[in-house]
Amino acid sequence: MLGGCLGLIPFGTFASSIGFLENTKVLRRAALLAGALMFIIVGVFPSLSGWLAKLPLTVGNAVLFAAYLQMFGTAIRTFQGAGI
Repeated sequence: MLGGCLGLIPFGTFASSIGFLENTKVLRRAALLAGALMFIIVGVFPSLSGWLAKLPLTVGNAVLFAAYLQMFGTAIRTFQGAGI
């Protein structure tokens, strides 16, 4: 809950955040505030955080795969633009 109040973002999401931003094209501060609000809500309701903790790892891996795939595409386009 405090992470949302202080605007903290976990380290693990940094690399996938680039792919997520590339995929959604949402670059406004309002999206960060909405995410912080979701962190606060999950912190206030322990039953919600318990339910999220019970999700299979494959669900999280599928979400990260979409983000990393976008990041991979960005890297390929960068190499093509550099003539490598």
